[in-house]
Amino acid sequence: NATNARVIGQFALGATNAKARSAISDAEKHIAAFLAIVADSASPKRASSPETAEATSAPPSEAERTIVDESSVDDIVSGYDTLTAAQILPLLTALDQSQRDRVESYERSHRARKTVLNRLRQLQG
Repeated sequence: NATNARVIGQFALGATNAKARSAISDAEKHIAAFLAIVADSASPKRASSPETAEATSAPPSEAERTIVDESSVDDIVSGYDTLTAAQILPLLTALDQSQRDRVESYERSHRARKTVLNRLRQLQG
């Protein structure tokens, strides 16, 4: 009887250990997938703000970057880079078309906020 009990106990322990190893293996896979997601979301990207979240996916062309990076639009809108899209929108109507064109090029190559770019397109027509 003691021999039979030991055999049954070892079998039960072996089955339990196999289930535990399987559960641990599954948990390790889930943790690895979770860590991959966390690492991907923590990788450096463009600054994340409500205006930047609206950014278009097309990167600026080399010509746009070269032309725009040489000068800012602070001479047109003072402190432009510190303003939110909501603060910029009402200022656009007071600009002439050449100034709006410069602001549009600058915006495209820097923050590319859809609300600002859409308003500039509306003012063209």
